[in-house]
Amino acid sequence: LETADFTGFTTPLVTSMAAAMRDCSALTNASGLGGFDTSNCSSINFFFQNDANLTTAPDIDGWLIPNLISATSFMINVSSVGYGSAWYDAVLNAWEAQTVQPNVLAHFGNAQYSPAGAAAHASLTDSGTNNWTITDGGPV
Repeated sequence: LETADFTGFTTPLVTSMAAAMRDCSALTNASGLGGFDTSNCSSINFFFQNDANLTTAPDIDGWLIPNLISATSFMINVSSVGYGSAWYDAVLNAWEAQTVQPNVLAHFGNAQYSPAGAAAHASLTDSGTNNWTITDGGPV
């Protein structure tokens, strides 16, 4: 499986998407993810783990994550640096703008954020508010 189109998938009752696409090593493009209703989802652990050939940035900045409590190894072993900082900035800014659960562990591979995403990253990881632990490639 090299490409997958998830357009039209109905996911409002899904509470865990853990390992949904884990170990899809040949996958290069997973389109349509932006339409996922993730509002009831508490776990996206290992979602893209080991999808090393995923060359098209997944459209996850539109995900609603009010119930997310864990994104451990979400994008571990994914070379997300190739997506560019604009993609990661968009994800950080969109997720930080929501009311989120505190103390979430999130792994975004080696994705790097620019000054445009720095405030959102700082807010999500601030120990006085959200207290997320984010593993990523740091600032550009």
